[in-house]
Amino acid sequence: MNILAQGQDSLSNQFASGKTDKHTLIQELKCKTGELEIPILPGILSYIECDVEQFVNGGDHSIVIGKVISAGAEDSLRPLLYYRRNYYSI
Repeated sequence: MNILAQGQDSLSNQFASGKTDKHTLIQELKCKTGELEIPILPGILSYIECDVEQFVNGGDHSIVIGKVISAGAEDSLRPLLYYRRNYYSI
C-alpha cells in the first residue's frame, strides 16, 4: 500500500481513472520496489508491504487482511486525504 503525500492529487487522480493503464504508469514513474518486489511510488508519505492473510466480504467492497512484511515513511511530508470528492491535508 502506498500512502500519498500532500501535493500528489494528480497522481491519485491518475490511479483512480479508468482510462489510465496502471502498469504503464508505474513503469513511467520509475518506481523502486520493496522486499516483496511491489512498486513503491516516488515522493510518497509512506508505504506498507503485506502478505495477504485473508479476504473478507464487506458488502460492496472486499476487506483485505495482511501481515506487514516491510514499511517505510518520510517524516517531513504531510498526508494527502480524500474526503467528499475533495483533497485535503492535515
